[in-house]
Amino acid sequence: MAAAPDMAPLKSILAFNQIVEQVARYAQRLADIRSPAQNHQEDVQAVYAKLRTTWERISKSSHVSEREKLEAEIQSHITKLEKLRQNYELGKQDAEGEYEHQVDIVVKALCEALVESTSTFLSCHKDE
Repeated sequence: MAAAPDMAPLKSILAFNQIVEQVARYAQRLADIRSPAQNHQEDVQAVYAKLRTTWERISKSSHVSEREKLEAEIQSHITKLEKLRQNYELGKQDAEGEYEHQVDIVVKALCEALVESTSTFLSCHKDE
């Protein structure tokens, strides 16, 4: 049964909508926290993009001096990839711990907000 347009929404519906909004807000906060694997993958992809660009330039170059410069760039990109992989593996455990800590903070805050919303609603309706 639909409510008449001039009727105010029920308290229950308002409470439910508040909970939905809270969950959506905290879901966005969680989505904004990037995992170490995501960060690493983006860093690697950025270096691969530079590597591809340099390869394209070297294939079009006919000057020896420019080709040597581009070969040095390619070697630099390869070195960067190796360092990214090493640093990721070395710092992986700490980074994952920090990531988990950040996620825990958001989830805890959501739980606290939900407890507050639900307990307020339930205390108003405990005699029903």
